[in-house]
Amino acid sequence: MALGPPGYQDEARACFRRAAELGDRNPIILQRIANYDFQTGDAADALARCYRVLERVRQFDGIIFSSYQRFGIPQAEVLAHGVPPEPEPVQAYLRFLFMRDDPGPASVAWRWASGLTPAPLTDPLAQAYVGLLWRHTEFAPAVQAWAAYLGPRAGDYPGRNRVFNGSFASEPSNENPLDWRRDPPDGVEIERDGQVHQGGPYSMRTKFGGTQNLDFHGLSQTQPVTPGIYRLRASIRSEGITTDQGVRLRALDPEAPGRLDAATPAITGSSDWQTVELRIEVRPPTRLVRVELARQPSLKFDNKIAGTVWLDAVSLTSAP
Repeated sequence: MALGPPGYQDEARACFRRAAELGDRNPIILQRIANYDFQTGDAADALARCYRVLERVRQFDGIIFSSYQRFGIPQAEVLAHGVPPEPEPVQAYLRFLFMRDDPGPASVAWRWASGLTPAPLTDPLAQAYVGLLWRHTEFAPAVQAWAAYLGPRAGDYPGRNRVFNGSFASEPSNENPLDWRRDPPDGVEIERDGQVHQGGPYSMRTKFGGTQNLDFHGLSQTQPVTPGIYRLRASIRSEGITTDQGVRLRALDPEAPGRLDAATPAITGSSDWQTVELRIEVRPPTRLVRVELARQPSLKFDNKIAGTVWLDAVSLTSAP
């Protein structure tokens, strides 16, 4: 690429060479020289200078990563020579790729980052990557990536139990499409409870304020599945659940509930921990199952639900 009239190109090159000698440690100067190198086709020098900038400061991350793409630098070259294998620049590069919403380059960079030592990956980054894959309907790769990132923290997920965080050992995140999602309507509180639980150290407590005749689906999790017979189980405790329509454990195909929609009998009143169970058959083309704590509206005059329910030890396993 020609920069300015031909007679000035040698002069410009000399100026930038002198600037490199005098400002070799100045990120601003390094970045400007790197931009000149990109435009004149000297990608190797540009990468080396960008690498040094990324080692020092974060203010040029977006400019540098955009330059890599704008000037067509192969991603293999970027990973080998353009991003320092340190947590902050690696995390910045991953965030940049996630923002571009293209799972191809993001997956290449994720696999590269996963092999670095020390590991630069974090829960928020992993959740963002899983979210990217999920938005592009790459459901199975999303599960594989999340389970691989978690390592021992994954427990029996997804090999034996298709439900992640079934005993609420970790705080659920709405940012992760594979975790529990909490969408409490007005008058409902959904919180993790470390005082009342069954098995593990926590349960999920849902408290209804008695202000509405709710069509409630505020606690749910969606997972990819393959065709087969499954058993959905959970432990539930209730206290003072009013109206004829209490709470149920429900399993459905979120893309087409007409293909799959099953629920346990409604739980009302007060009861100690009890196990509820559903046997469901997943048939093609169903590919997702949503597990949710649900309540359908009551047709009675006294229809505003109040009371508290605790959910724990949720599992979705292949049935024999």
